[in-house]
Amino acid sequence: MKVVTETLQWPRRLRRAGINSFGYGGANAHIILEAPESYDDDLFHSSTSQNGITNPVQQLVIPMSAGSRKSLQQQKVHISEHIRHSTADRLRSLVFTISKCRSNLAFKDFLITGADENGNHTSIDTKVSENDASDGTSRLPFAFVFTGQGAQYPGMGKELLQHNPTFRAIIKHLDAILQALPPEYAPTWTLEQSILDPEGQSNINEAARSQPVCTAVQLALVSVLRSWGVEANAVIGHSSGEIGAAYAAGLLTETQAIVSAYFRGYVVSQIRGRGAMLATALNDEDANKLIQEEGLSTLVSVACINSPQSVTLSGSVEGIDTLITRLQEKKIFARKLHTGGLAYHSSMMKEVGNLYKDLLAPYFPRDIRRQTEIISMFSSVRLSEESRPDMNFEVDMPQYWRDNLELPVQFDSATKRLLASGKYHLVEIGPHSTLKGPLKQIQSHLGKPLLPYSPTLIRNQDADLSMKLLAGALYVHGHKLNWCTVNGLPERGIELLSDLPPYPWDYSGGLLWHETRPSVELRERKHKRHELLGSQQVAGNAIDWAWRNILHMDEVPWLMDHKVESQVVFPAAGYLTMVLEALSQIREEGTVAEEERSNRMVCEFSNVNIRSALVVPEKVGLESESLELHTTMTAKQLSTASVSNTWYEFSISSWRAGHATVHCAGSVRLVPSTSAFSETVTTEGLDNLELQPMSRWYDKMREEGLSFGTYFQSLATARTDGNRQRTLVVCDTKLDPVERHDRYRTRCARQVIAIDACLQASIVSDSAGNLGRQRAWLPMFIPFCQCSLLDASRDTSSAIVHAQSTRAGVSTLNADSTLYDGRGIPLVDLKNVRLSLYSGKVAAEPVEQMADQQRQPCLRIQWKPDLYRLRADLGDNLVASIKKTAEDISSDLSVGDESLRLLRAVIDLAAHKSPQLRVLELGDGTSSEIRNCIDRLSKDTGFARYKSWHKASVDEEGNLRLGNGTSGLYDLIISAEVSLLCFP
Repeated sequence: MKVVTETLQWPRRLRRAGINSFGYGGANAHIILEAPESYDDDLFHSSTSQNGITNPVQQLVIPMSAGSRKSLQQQKVHISEHIRHSTADRLRSLVFTISKCRSNLAFKDFLITGADENGNHTSIDTKVSENDASDGTSRLPFAFVFTGQGAQYPGMGKELLQHNPTFRAIIKHLDAILQALPPEYAPTWTLEQSILDPEGQSNINEAARSQPVCTAVQLALVSVLRSWGVEANAVIGHSSGEIGAAYAAGLLTETQAIVSAYFRGYVVSQIRGRGAMLATALNDEDANKLIQEEGLSTLVSVACINSPQSVTLSGSVEGIDTLITRLQEKKIFARKLHTGGLAYHSSMMKEVGNLYKDLLAPYFPRDIRRQTEIISMFSSVRLSEESRPDMNFEVDMPQYWRDNLELPVQFDSATKRLLASGKYHLVEIGPHSTLKGPLKQIQSHLGKPLLPYSPTLIRNQDADLSMKLLAGALYVHGHKLNWCTVNGLPERGIELLSDLPPYPWDYSGGLLWHETRPSVELRERKHKRHELLGSQQVAGNAIDWAWRNILHMDEVPWLMDHKVESQVVFPAAGYLTMVLEALSQIREEGTVAEEERSNRMVCEFSNVNIRSALVVPEKVGLESESLELHTTMTAKQLSTASVSNTWYEFSISSWRAGHATVHCAGSVRLVPSTSAFSETVTTEGLDNLELQPMSRWYDKMREEGLSFGTYFQSLATARTDGNRQRTLVVCDTKLDPVERHDRYRTRCARQVIAIDACLQASIVSDSAGNLGRQRAWLPMFIPFCQCSLLDASRDTSSAIVHAQSTRAGVSTLNADSTLYDGRGIPLVDLKNVRLSLYSGKVAAEPVEQMADQQRQPCLRIQWKPDLYRLRADLGDNLVASIKKTAEDISSDLSVGDESLRLLRAVIDLAAHKSPQLRVLELGDGTSSEIRNCIDRLSKDTGFARYKSWHKASVDEEGNLRLGNGTSGLYDLIISAEVSLLCFP
């Protein structure tokens, strides 16, 4: 009988045993016993493992973010202090509250801490390196890089088995797959136990175990990352790492992946020969040259091209030892790899190539076509110099994995193709960060900035801690993670803390508030709102300018005096005034040169097109729908590559009731006054001009459709050609608004009146002094205009306008006009303005309302006393007739002097008798009484009731001095100074 004197290591993590007893009497019993931790995960995580190793306290990641680095540093200090006074349960609540209920701000950091049931705390220094430092805005897609064979070590991933249920579940599942293999191939060991075996008992470096265990760890790490919400956009693998890469890309199932790795280790363990592998700091070309120089072409080959200055050689032991000696002599880095006496990616692997392919064939049926979307996988296996296989479901997988075992690894080439496809955050999936150096060398060789790199596991470092550090690094780079899964916490059911340290505000940068650019520009605008132009639009592009105005008639009531028939029409002078104001605002914003500031500037317009009339409702801005005016200006385009420094293009449009209309467009610039207005006041052609009051001309314009109210009746008198031939007119004008609009005597109002006076004078000039020929003309196009800014320093009390026009067709008029101040300095100059005939003339007034003013001999007979038949001897009858006439005309003309009223009545009777009177006026021509007489003879009619009106004066000696054009034959001689009225 053998007595048991020592215990044996349980062969696997799942502890299950069968005990049987067969009695002589037929009593048979068989009992299966299983350790309770096989069912209870909490017992599985007891403080002492079956190997007698005390599990460390589970670490928790605390993500933190702030609006500035200073606040972030202070927040880290506050939370660290709070942790020191927290129990294990409170610490879990702390992590849950911060990860679930805190805002995700720009600057990020993290803490890793833990506490056991006794209140003992552990903390890990998580100082972020400069390469990892980020403000959270540099988030890149992931590219997973899978480590190949040779990176294994005892206990890799051990802590994840203890603390991460996802990792543990995948390892158990893969173990079940391997145990389900045919009995002749099924392993007698488990992946789980191979991971947990300590260094003295581990067989991890055996090829049969290292291959499947490394791949199993990679598959489990991919699953853990997926549970965090981390998915790859591209994958790449080194040697056997391509199995894990293909799984992450969706090309392999878990079964196919672990079987491919297991049989890879299985077949290479069947190789009887011995070989070795050597890592060197050579490039591909130099390595092959060295092999040829040493005569080792049949014994050694290049197995892996890791980077431009790193290759791995593989072959016989003798050949590898020879190369180590030569490289050491040349002081070139060379290190022999621990591969268990195997020379991967060399001719030695061809011994088992067919076996490997045959073992894999049953697991890759060719008739199955999976429709799952796959991730881009950049293969490091090259079948030939010209072609590389496309990793998809059409690839012959058993043959591919055989090639992966036998052919050289083209990791350098594959990585370059990966980097050429875009920018990624590189995450190395494997037991150790073996490929960090090659990845850095490849990027440096390409001259590209280093991409973010993060490893999963580090050799001889706590695996759970390594993954927590990875989670923190990904968070610092702006990636979003499922923190409950990262920390192993439930999604709900944990108490939220309300007494955490407050947010540490950073006041070093001044007041913690942000004002938008539109708000700043509106609050600090330089110009007050203009009644026509409005206010400049804020937050523009600093290239174009725009203004917006909601028109209010109570601010510009004088617009009511500018009508076409019964409709208020926005004056053309208003458009030019708006552009004048806009241009002055632009030039005051710092773009004007110093010498330009010292000169008085003149605005020059070019090719101004009045596209459509703007009809203004009389109640706009009050009860009715609002009317918006929009003005835009931009530098004039000289070519596709340059713009003008002086010329601007403008456009004025309106918006009302959802409809937009462009009314005016053209070009404008500012020029110094010294280079403008080349014309001066001239008296040429001004002789033989006949003075006429403007009242009857305004009445005639009203008949034709132009209804100028009191404000726009700016022309006082007009001097026209006495022969009714030349279309030349000189008008006296007043540029200040009348008294009823005294509160609106702004620069804008004076500017509009000045420009409009020139246009009115142009309209009057067309009739050549013949009131019957007067028509209504509307400005349509202004090729050239120069205009001074009429500020308070301008004296416009005695301004005059010179205008002359030419018919360009039946309905087109071209006109020139210039406005001069009292000193003869031009203020407004319009050249070749095109006006169009207004055809929508108003209907005539009813006959009953104008019977005493209209000459309608064919339609109506109007009886008045015959002045020539009334003799003096008639006595009272003569006086009575004249008084009766005076009473009839006194209702609309107020005359204070009784004798003047009678004089007016006599003139009216004379004109009624003979409408072709030739009148001679004695005096200086300035008497207001004479003006009333002229008005009476032309009141409200297009037919002047006199043929000619000439002036004469009497000198001190009593001699009569006649003016130019007078003759000796007159029907009526009148003198207001002596109340004289004579008939020939």
